[in-house]
Amino acid sequence: MRVMRISFPEYLTEEEMFYQDILRKLLNYLGDNSEKNLYIDMTATKHISPGILCQLLCFLQILKKRKNCLVAIEFGPSRTLSSYLGLTGFFLLANLDNLIDVTDIINYESPNTSAKSQQIQRINELVIPSAKTLPPTDENRKYLPENERIKLINAVSDLFDAKQDIRRHLPPSIVNDILRSYKGLLENAHEHAFDEINDTKAYYTFQYYSKTGLTLSLSDCGPGFYSTLLNQYRPVKENARQDKVSFSHKIFSYDEYLEAAKKSNQRELVAIIESIFKRANENYGLHFILSEIVGKLKGTVSIHSVNTLLKITPKFWNEYLKPMFDSLENATELRLVNVNQEKLKSIVYDVKEQQRLIKEGVLKFYSYDFTGVHITAEAKLSGEQNV
Repeated sequence: MRVMRISFPEYLTEEEMFYQDILRKLLNYLGDNSEKNLYIDMTATKHISPGILCQLLCFLQILKKRKNCLVAIEFGPSRTLSSYLGLTGFFLLANLDNLIDVTDIINYESPNTSAKSQQIQRINELVIPSAKTLPPTDENRKYLPENERIKLINAVSDLFDAKQDIRRHLPPSIVNDILRSYKGLLENAHEHAFDEINDTKAYYTFQYYSKTGLTLSLSDCGPGFYSTLLNQYRPVKENARQDKVSFSHKIFSYDEYLEAAKKSNQRELVAIIESIFKRANENYGLHFILSEIVGKLKGTVSIHSVNTLLKITPKFWNEYLKPMFDSLENATELRLVNVNQEKLKSIVYDVKEQQRLIKEGVLKFYSYDFTGVHITAEAKLSGEQNV
């Protein structure tokens, strides 16, 4: 049997490297009609970030659905990486769904009980019932089952128990806000990132290290923001009262949303922006995690949907998003909302503005589609600000 060999770099910690190199090769393999098995070479690899591991698990899940093949992983003589992956639960999650061949991986559920190993936070899975198991119209689709809520709470509690110094940086109020907003993201995945026939998984993790700070990651294998919103996006009448702005006021009109589907540099971008403002009047979901991580903690949030990546930095937040949120919340006339709305739309329609953001590394369009929504939030918690 022929094999497709993909070599991982020494350090796979930057999403940009994963998207531009490794993921591109993995997706090329996925589109190859030959019957090659996939061979992942990690012999030179020393570390892979947890967020990338979540995305890799999503890829393996998509691969299992679309291609009947064997995935093997080879490690170098050092057990450091394989032990680390075992501690994160990567092998366990992959093996439970028969995503990889673990016959050559000894002790993939590592028994290491050292103090350092106990501070490595696990990757968690969210089971997303298929439409056949739980119809999209069922009210229970909108909410996390009790066992999944407990799993989420335990994941956050484990982080704080293992990393005592995080308490010096995050007051309980912000922790509760982050937990509530993250619960909203998981509920969104549970409601929308489903397969018609088979149950699927989303993967998430919380990490904190003194050098790199707090990292929250979530990856699902759903259709992405555009297709999800298209099922909800319907024409709405203009507000009868022009002196009051309600949440029915969207960033893009229904016609603009449909038109965006024709261009690869607009389709997912308009959907990402629309999703940010979908619950702008609630302390919940994507908007709220942006206000906590970027607005308060001066961190960054990367949002990847299918072929588009938008990185929300403090600069981007202050220039585009915060004025719009403030005007929606406080405006007594529509004029101020319209001014900020047009500024926000320039990201989509103004070529020079897009090129500037691409040059700054805030906006990226890829030549391939990676199914699903993948979100990574990072905050250093050390007083340093990312710009």
